[in-house]
Amino acid sequence: MGLAPIHKQPNNTMKNSTSVFSSVLIAALVFGAVPVFAQAEMKTAVPPVPTSAARGASGTAVANSARAKADQEITERIGSLNSLGTRVQAMVHLTADEKSAIAGTISSDISSLTALQTKIDADATSSLKADIQSITKGERIYMVVEPQILILAAADRAASIGDMFTAFVTKITARLATTPNATASSLLTDLQAKVADAQTQAAAAISETASLQPDNGVASVQTSNTAALKDARSKIKTALSDLKVAYQDAMKIVKALRVMPSTASTTPATSAAGR
Repeated sequence: MGLAPIHKQPNNTMKNSTSVFSSVLIAALVFGAVPVFAQAEMKTAVPPVPTSAARGASGTAVANSARAKADQEITERIGSLNSLGTRVQAMVHLTADEKSAIAGTISSDISSLTALQTKIDADATSSLKADIQSITKGERIYMVVEPQILILAAADRAASIGDMFTAFVTKITARLATTPNATASSLLTDLQAKVADAQTQAAAAISETASLQPDNGVASVQTSNTAALKDARSKIKTALSDLKVAYQDAMKIVKALRVMPSTASTTPATSAAGR
């Protein structure tokens, strides 16, 4: 009677590496699905405000409508800033000092908006229009703070996906140490280079934008902020491109390892069967 065939035991290293790869895949899909540079700058149309009390009841109604609209816009901005602040604190690749600096800017902006809202609610008609216009012209929150945090969030996410790839590399390296595969090794080298560059680009984008402050109408600061944001966007696009290639490499690595000829010995079973 022949012995029962000896079945190859599942390779835990490969199983773990595939699990890590699945995490990378999920993260990559989420990353790709989220707009990186969506900039929700509000298009504020300042309601016409009467400049003379002689317009009577009609003028008062228009002024009250303008105040209500201004209150709504300020409330939306404060809500957005609070949400952005929460988002910053959840970021993994920002330092405590960077988080603290951004939190300080957000807190200052919220205080400024709250004071402006109080002023608008108490404004005389003659000064109402200028104060409403300062919501966008003076505060300039969506000129720097929102795009800054969106860029930081994208950079932080890119760096985090890089971390997942690094875990994947560790698993695959262990696998290749016991079962060499030239194709997988070559792909792994390219993947590591792409991930390293992606993380470098993400770190540079964070460094470049984390300390930006609203220009408060100073042209030179506005110019430097704009340049920094533009360059950081470019760096994140490069990081995205790198991660896309790394993901493609990872898919090919997993495929190469899955289609490797089995090295498990079935010879004993075959020999025994033929005895």
